[in-house]
Amino acid sequence: MLLRSILAVALLLGACVAPSSMDPVPSVGKTSLPGLDDGAPTAEAASQPEGDNATAVAGESAVPPAAQAPSSVSLGVVDFTPPPPPSPGQEAIAYVNGSAITGAALAGDLREELREIDNEHAQRRLHSIWLALERQIDRRLFAAAAAADGISEERYLEQRLSTILPPSDDELRRVYDDNREVLGGVSFEEARDSLSAHLSGQQRQEAFSRVSGELRERARIDYALPIPKLPRFDVDISGAPFTGPEDAAVTVVEFSDFECPYCARGRALVHHLRETWPDDVRVVFMDFPLQQHTRAIPAAVAAFCAGEQGLFWPYHDLLFDHQPAFDDASLKRYGALLELDAEDFEQCRATARAAASVTSDIEAGRRLGIEGTPTLFINGIKLIGLLPLPLIRGIIAAELDGYEGARHGAKAAAAAR
Repeated sequence: MLLRSILAVALLLGACVAPSSMDPVPSVGKTSLPGLDDGAPTAEAASQPEGDNATAVAGESAVPPAAQAPSSVSLGVVDFTPPPPPSPGQEAIAYVNGSAITGAALAGDLREELREIDNEHAQRRLHSIWLALERQIDRRLFAAAAAADGISEERYLEQRLSTILPPSDDELRRVYDDNREVLGGVSFEEARDSLSAHLSGQQRQEAFSRVSGELRERARIDYALPIPKLPRFDVDISGAPFTGPEDAAVTVVEFSDFECPYCARGRALVHHLRETWPDDVRVVFMDFPLQQHTRAIPAAVAAFCAGEQGLFWPYHDLLFDHQPAFDDASLKRYGALLELDAEDFEQCRATARAAASVTSDIEAGRRLGIEGTPTLFINGIKLIGLLPLPLIRGIIAAELDGYEGARHGAKAAAAAR
């Protein structure tokens, strides 16, 4: 079981992350946090008695006896109106020698951390709902297809997935060699069964996805997932290269690493968004080279220098198309393919200005808590990993709806004046 877990991590990791021991890029642990509760009261809290005899529940703002008001006050004939309840954040959550500490007093220390937690919680919840929805859609599509063929769903799946063959020894050996370091000295014979089970499951999932895709192409599926209000982060994009209208309603900022294989996948996603909303989406590129990718910084510097000659995006595409061939000769060759001025290009690559631009992006990413690449921000909304395309489209659609609503509201207000 342990070996299978190691294999799953080695073979299915879906983002480029920085080892925690490396500097200056941020340390990286997990790509997502464990599930957080919704703030509902615990069973213990719910079972506590109410009234004067109730005992304080852990986590509540219990006032120590010395700070509590007397149980009764003689007011005579004075008409007494109780004071209003404290505003949110002003409730006392601890006392030091009778002096209260409120939630608001912690805001400065916790604001960024809580915003990150709230963001991850909301997106993990949205993603979980989407996964459950996808399973329901597949069940309905497969049930309808099986009914049309007059067979059971189990028989239908068996027929459609019957072409899967067990992995060959050559395939197993190739996967073993590619992951030898992760397996930590486990021999090929010891790993064979786990490798075979992993690859067979992967092939079955791929075959299932192909069949699901065929059924989805013939069906009409309309998503209406409600997009939660997500926290926003201030991203400084001054001077960064962008493509799309400068005054676009939606700005997508991509922190990327030219040597990261998953960033190439992110590039395809970003291109899709630009093609879908050519008049409404602007894409901004920012460098976040991870230190284990030893040629990522030279590649980023070269792209900056291509941008000095107005050809950042073509050079950007060449880098991803030829990843990871980023030796000096290759970087010069890509410039020649774009007919860059070779002398200016080489002089730029040697300047501190080019390196400083990459360093500035890295520092901006660190301030935003970026731990891996690619990381996307949509109008300041920080995406946790690469969310499924329907969810990203939903976030952008919600942003566009809000933009249109605000614009119409401004027009109505102007007309009323």
